[in-house]
Amino acid sequence: MLPKNLTVLHFLLHDTQVCMDLRYIEKILPLPMLEIVPSCPVYFAGLMNLKNKCIPVLDLAICTGLTRNEEYPINIPILLCSDKTHQIGFIVDKVLGLSTIDEKQIEIQEELTSNNSPFLGAVTLETGVSLLLNINWVFALKLTQEISQLSTNHE
Repeated sequence: MLPKNLTVLHFLLHDTQVCMDLRYIEKILPLPMLEIVPSCPVYFAGLMNLKNKCIPVLDLAICTGLTRNEEYPINIPILLCSDKTHQIGFIVDKVLGLSTIDEKQIEIQEELTSNNSPFLGAVTLETGVSLLLNINWVFALKLTQEISQLSTNHE
């Protein structure tokens, strides 16, 4: 359930404007050195060491179905997010700023939420349409691939 007024952070995934509930964002970090983890989904960019704690870092563009064909620029931002149980870093292309939206501004909710979409709805702004990210969907992503997908059958 969304609060009546929601403060969101707007950012870009490639050229797609997306927003996210600010309550889940702890800070915005520069891209650190990432430790690559084998046998992980393509959207799992690696692990970052933050104050001696390993934090998984996901490429949010790839998570939502976009592709990334180039290496990450050194100035690409990471949103450090928490659901009070887990911390995850999300690579985004550009941070745009904050705004407050009223729940009545969120459109096409039923169309997006009925089919396991990463988005809860769309918000029309002066700068265009921003898709509201479903934070629960993102935190439910698997960080490892199923072993059955990786192994071959030797019987």
